[in-house]
Amino acid sequence: MGSKEKISSDHWNGYINSFYRDHKSQAVNIEVYGEDVEKEVIVYDMPFKHLGYISGDQKESLIISFGFERTEFTHIIEAPKTIWEINNKSGRVISLEVIDEYDMVSVIRLNQA
Repeated sequence: MGSKEKISSDHWNGYINSFYRDHKSQAVNIEVYGEDVEKEVIVYDMPFKHLGYISGDQKESLIISFGFERTEFTHIIEAPKTIWEINNKSGRVISLEVIDEYDMVSVIRLNQA
């Protein structure tokens, strides 16, 4: 079993930028689920194109883009309240779990080459 580490909201911007740099173009799966919502894979094995965190006077948002040269999709998580980094036994990051203000969970799963 690996480990799960909560990322402090004070460090989200820097962490998100670093995570994106480390995993740019890596294939990802994105799953979304909640208490009353069955797990749904909304992205399967597509290249990671962008990950950004926007904060300000309005609600914060985490923006995830993925796709191919001419086909790009975006998943927006509005008002994230918790971000967890999931690592395997050797300490390698395998996914991020983002929980929003409505307790919906979005999992960005990194596909291993």
